[in-house]
Amino acid sequence: MPGEMSGFGLAQQVAARWPHISVVVASGAAQPEPGQLPETARFINKPFTADVVLDTLQQISALPDKPFEA
Repeated sequence: MPGEMSGFGLAQQVAARWPHISVVVASGAAQPEPGQLPETARFINKPFTADVVLDTLQQISALPDKPFEA
């Protein structure tokens, strides 16, 4: 991600400003440290399959206030 903010920092800001938005972060270069992502965010390691993405979205949909229909 260009600039000074990391994707993990962006995920924190999005979750704080718009708590109703589900956050999924994907990276093949970095792994989040404990506490780097919001509690409700999910991380996907690259490379990933469509099944991994679907499973992750279904996990998020099970969280309160995070509706999702596949």
